[in-house]
Amino acid sequence: MNEIEFRKQCAIDPNSEDERFVEAMQDSELHKIREEYLDFDAQLKDAMRLQSDFDPESLKLIPQEMDEEHAKEESSWFKSALRPAYSIAASFVAAMVVVFGLLLQPEPALSESMMDHLYDHMEVTHIRTKFPQQKLRPLLDEYGIRISEVLTERMRHASKCELENLTSLHIVFDGESGPVTLFFMPGAEVDRASMMGREQFHGILFQHGDGAVGIIGVMDEQLLPLKDEVEASLVPLTPKEA
Repeated sequence: MNEIEFRKQCAIDPNSEDERFVEAMQDSELHKIREEYLDFDAQLKDAMRLQSDFDPESLKLIPQEMDEEHAKEESSWFKSALRPAYSIAASFVAAMVVVFGLLLQPEPALSESMMDHLYDHMEVTHIRTKFPQQKLRPLLDEYGIRISEVLTERMRHASKCELENLTSLHIVFDGESGPVTLFFMPGAEVDRASMMGREQFHGILFQHGDGAVGIIGVMDEQLLPLKDEVEASLVPLTPKEA
């Protein structure tokens, strides 16, 4: 079983007892990939448990000893203050992205910086022309990487940027549901993969080789398949190429 097949099986069922899958797990790198998928499953279950335990009705309780007039004032205040909370809870049930928004974020500053940069430079997500290969090659050489043709054929923008005092490669390419923004930060380290989200976008930040990678897409974009594609497409230069 090759890495792509292994990743697909992890996405379907990371606890599969398929002989080829179990045998492939003996490889330390593939075993690490499976652990990452299991970690995502655990985070998702925790987030869903937190939501199921939330009881907005309990927040309406007003101390019995309050006099009637004060109780009415408090009731009105609570209803007004909790209106946004009810809206958030409803959105949570309606959209999986809100679940992802509750997941642990070990690198919040970097995640926020990526989202800020995306919104500050939203115009590049609307570019529809293919990014010139003659401009792309020098950028990739500078960052010591190569990107597969499968991805470069869908690439619309590439440039350098600064994120949290880190120099990053900023790329935009076509996803399944809309433009996808990719940030590659060589030398950066993240402890674990984490999710992020803001308004109509959600993303994932993860370690890839000697650097960190952030992927941000529209809400309908499937992040884990994108993560797999980027990991397979973004490779370091060989000594000969360097």
